[in-house]
Amino acid sequence: MLKYLFNLLLVMGTAFTLLHADSTVEQALLQKTGYTISGSFSPYDFEPKGDNNPFDWAYTARSSGQVYQLQGVAPTPKSVFGWKKVAIPSSTPMWYMFQLDGDIDGDGSLKFDWVLVLATGKKAAYKLVGVRDNGTFQYSDKLNIDYKIVGNTVQTGAVGTFDGSANVPDTNDSGIDNNQSTDNSCTSLPQEPVGQRSILRVTKYYGTSSRYTDVTHTMVSASPTSTTITEGHQSSGNDKIESFTSFFTINGNYKDISKDVSERTGLSPKTTTYTPYWREPVNEVCENQTWNFAVSMTQSSQTTTDNVTYKVIALNESKTVAGGTFSTIHLEVTTNSYSKHQWIDATSGALIFEETRNTDDSLKQTKELLSLQ
Repeated sequence: MLKYLFNLLLVMGTAFTLLHADSTVEQALLQKTGYTISGSFSPYDFEPKGDNNPFDWAYTARSSGQVYQLQGVAPTPKSVFGWKKVAIPSSTPMWYMFQLDGDIDGDGSLKFDWVLVLATGKKAAYKLVGVRDNGTFQYSDKLNIDYKIVGNTVQTGAVGTFDGSANVPDTNDSGIDNNQSTDNSCTSLPQEPVGQRSILRVTKYYGTSSRYTDVTHTMVSASPTSTTITEGHQSSGNDKIESFTSFFTINGNYKDISKDVSERTGLSPKTTTYTPYWREPVNEVCENQTWNFAVSMTQSSQTTTDNVTYKVIALNESKTVAGGTFSTIHLEVTTNSYSKHQWIDATSGALIFEETRNTDDSLKQTKELLSLQ
């Protein structure tokens, strides 16, 4: 993701040219605990032919939710961004922007006293420096600060301030992350390959008693917009196979699920829709990464709402189960009615272990890998 981002920023004629970092800005950022987010940037292809336009960025104002195209109209000395209102939906932020307190750069105005920070994943912060003759923006080198996003604010501090996870990477003069390939704070999240099979022991707990069923989980098909798995188990001596298809869109490092459909032979399909989505991680995850969302779930005309929080607890965590010992990605999911910990194999994407607890912390269900094929 960071490599993709800098490709956008550093191509010839880009809207953003990087200059040397300003220690005065870093000192100012350390003197205040929080800055209110003014809005967010997301890449958006405004050119129908897919031209590499350096101003293909959509800006969403936090206060109103209005979306603007960057330099959609000719900029002026008083309006350097050239905002143009556009009727497109807001999308997942790639950058957050906030304004500094006062004329930090001493140029006699506040029009360039803005800082951008990466919204998710690896951390990076830059200050707006000016505008070149061709209209493209100039930004500083990566600022040597740590930060975290809390609600509508960016909390700043010295490197290593927040959970020890800042790890602001070294950069060269172009602002490119030299340590990207060796930084262990982020890793790829593998997706299960088509044809992969795993046998899971699913145990349900009822107070002091429990009951388990061994389930064969198979990845049947996968496309950029849907996946289908089957789960087969025995019940009352009869084999039962149920298929589950998820429909989604990929939004950066997130999979936004809009609908799940489950089917079993002899029964009518069950459809669950999610508004606006159920958001799962995909592509890349970073240690201590957290995201939350509110969702409405509708099934058979019945709708419930939930507040969901995901957190990446650990990367490369060793987990031993009946099926062996694996290096895993450890996730936590919290909702209004349960909390769940999942350990995902860092190589195959298979579920290694899952533990679900009720709101009173009583054990509800576990899933344990018995074998992987």
